[in-house]
Amino acid sequence: MVFLTKKQLVSKVLVDSREQKMAKKALSFFSGRHIIAEIKTLKDGDLVFLLQNQEKVYIERKSFSDYVSSYIKNNHIQDQAIRLSEYNYYACIVHGNIRDLQRVSALRRISQDSVDKMTANLMLFYKLPIFFVSDEKQYLKLALMIAETVAKHHGRALESMSLSGGMKARPDIKILAAQDNIGFQKAKMLLDEFGSPEAVLNASREDLLKIKGVGNSMVANIKELKQVYENGVKNE
Repeated sequence: MVFLTKKQLVSKVLVDSREQKMAKKALSFFSGRHIIAEIKTLKDGDLVFLLQNQEKVYIERKSFSDYVSSYIKNNHIQDQAIRLSEYNYYACIVHGNIRDLQRVSALRRISQDSVDKMTANLMLFYKLPIFFVSDEKQYLKLALMIAETVAKHHGRALESMSLSGGMKARPDIKILAAQDNIGFQKAKMLLDEFGSPEAVLNASREDLLKIKGVGNSMVANIKELKQVYENGVKNE
């Protein structure tokens, strides 16, 4: 039986079995920190931390080239972000840098500026927290740090979270509700009127101002979001 100390906030970690080499590294890393690690085939995430407070933290791992490729070629990371949004705590950790793209002929022409815009889109529109580290060891260290941070501050975070049951039931509302001067109620009105976040962003200034409670500052925020969206990396 393993007894957890007060400082040891992570009771167990599940490691995805689909990448055996990385799974072995994870087992060695966590066992060295007296954390129970179990290899399983996971539906979501490459690591799932089980905390003392019964919460779970999902961590998706990407190499730099896989991160870029999964966005541009098949929208895979966008689909993963949508699935992860069903959970309370999740993040994506990318290891490597722009030089890694030189090894993949189809990605050599992608610039750091394009990667930055792509990352902005994922964080703004899919609400996916993304962290960049230099290598796989740093990935494991940061993943554990994120899990421990959630464990320490979970209660305080719940008190300050504005996500309601309505947001949970309608994930697309998060995209708008999280923005300044909008919030849940106004986001709901906008989506009820226009049907989707994309339609809201593409609505004219005049049509937006027709909605009760929508003012110039909110329209400015919506148009700024639209500009960020349009400047992102596009599928070819």
